[in-house]
Amino acid sequence: MIRVCLAFPDLREIGANHLGQRVLYKVLKEHPGVEIDRCYALPSTAAPLTESGRSLSEFDVVGFSLQSELTYTNVLAMVGAGGIPLRSEQRDAHPLIVGGGPTATHAEPLAPFCDVILIGDGEEAFPRLVRAWRDAKGSRRERLRALASLRGVYAPSLYECELVSGFQVARGPRVERALVHDLDAFPFPDDVAPSDGLFHRSSIEIARGCTEGCRFCQAGMIYRPVRERSPESVARTAMSMIAKSGVREVAITSLSTADHSCIGALVRSLAPLVAAQGARLHVSALRAHAVDGELVAEMLERGVGGLTLAPEAASQRLRDVINRDVTEEDLFAAAGRMVRGGTRSIHLHFMIGLPTETEEDVRAIARLGSRLRSLGAEPEISVAAHVPKPHTPFQWMAFDPDDIERRAGWLREEADALGVDVRIWSGRSAWVEAALARGDRRLAQVIEQAYRLGCRFDVWPNQRRVELWERAFEVCGLPASRYLAARSVGEPTPWDYADVGLVDGFLEREYRRAMLGAPSPPCGKPLPGHARPVCYDCGVGCDLRAMQVGRAERLVAARSLLRRRERAAP
Repeated sequence: MIRVCLAFPDLREIGANHLGQRVLYKVLKEHPGVEIDRCYALPSTAAPLTESGRSLSEFDVVGFSLQSELTYTNVLAMVGAGGIPLRSEQRDAHPLIVGGGPTATHAEPLAPFCDVILIGDGEEAFPRLVRAWRDAKGSRRERLRALASLRGVYAPSLYECELVSGFQVARGPRVERALVHDLDAFPFPDDVAPSDGLFHRSSIEIARGCTEGCRFCQAGMIYRPVRERSPESVARTAMSMIAKSGVREVAITSLSTADHSCIGALVRSLAPLVAAQGARLHVSALRAHAVDGELVAEMLERGVGGLTLAPEAASQRLRDVINRDVTEEDLFAAAGRMVRGGTRSIHLHFMIGLPTETEEDVRAIARLGSRLRSLGAEPEISVAAHVPKPHTPFQWMAFDPDDIERRAGWLREEADALGVDVRIWSGRSAWVEAALARGDRRLAQVIEQAYRLGCRFDVWPNQRRVELWERAFEVCGLPASRYLAARSVGEPTPWDYADVGLVDGFLEREYRRAMLGAPSPPCGKPLPGHARPVCYDCGVGCDLRAMQVGRAERLVAARSLLRRRERAAP
């Protein structure tokens, strides 16, 4: 028997609802010879909250979900309070500390605190890692070498770093991400009730990956290719979830729910099935401008929630730069449908600090909101600072906190003049996230210093103590500006250890197209008037024929589900 704890470095109200945590918990719980537990961060300095009451030091493996760079101090707090040495080099007969999740693809600042980092999908890779750790013999270093032979496993202590272009870069074989090809092989958990607190619904992941190719979006790059769950699997999970958990709202979600090959038939068939059980369907991340007007109207009529407008930029020129596939005509048509359907309050999401952005682009955000009011809408605009993330075409761009503050000022000024409600969620303080995202292994000392100064829950803007982070950088003699500055396109980076499937040159090609204002249409789908799906040879190696066949089969299945529902209706 090997004891494993899934640790989420945030509040239980967040972690208990996290899709990845729920999936891994189900997989490990069903795995022979594994005793599984869960753990969350506490606002106090007390030991982390495990469901069994055990200390983290009593486990064989502790796996941390790395969803944001701003949870790194919480990771240290949980490890330390759990009675485990902070740094990998200080551990001997201690639990194996594993980091996994989105930031595992660029986790060099956290590397000295992790024994191994798991890159990619965890459904197959994490149980394989757990078994290998259980079976490995010899010293701790020899056991780590055994883990490093597995796909997706990066053991930082086995890599030497050298200074390249002013940054520490790990030298050694690149680690190929773990990839699950068939999501239906891992049925989504249906017996997890939502926790009390911030969220009151249970979610079902209907797809992984995205075809849109937005140039600012890391998830859209590292989770390629798109993989969809079958309509039957989604419906079965939803019905079972309601029956077992008594949940009253079920959300279907993915990076871009509107791009699911049979989203229309799926929503039309699932909404009444869910309603018949006394629950409500919520469609997360569904861009209202990306689905047909008839479906939007039907969703509004049935009370299906989740419609959003996320143009990210207010001018067509800038949307072309960031490859956001939406026009102003799309936005106003979608907003009009929502207003006519009885939804006056419309939420829009934008970013500031995007490459090539001008003052006119920023002020256009408030102006677009003002024009939406002429339709009878009540726009609620949220704005975040763009953080150039690794493994995106914008990874070489600079992040300038003062420039972000200046742009936020332009937006507030324009919004006040027009009487438009604008909320800026992350502005100047986003430099902490930017530095950690683009950092090298030297930033480990900054993270540890910030932790010792009292930084916790930095992912929550009202908890982020920027002055302590400034002090931590100063004490360690590392200027944050070094990590925020622009970099030469194509130069080696601290995150080169992670092979996320993209061929060398793809991100640079997309960067060049962005600077020309040239959009790249969504991949995996044919352009109007064409039969062959678009492919940019990004390196993922999609089987375009198999994708077309799979989509056609799922559409047939969804329509069959819809017909069965219609025949069963009174």
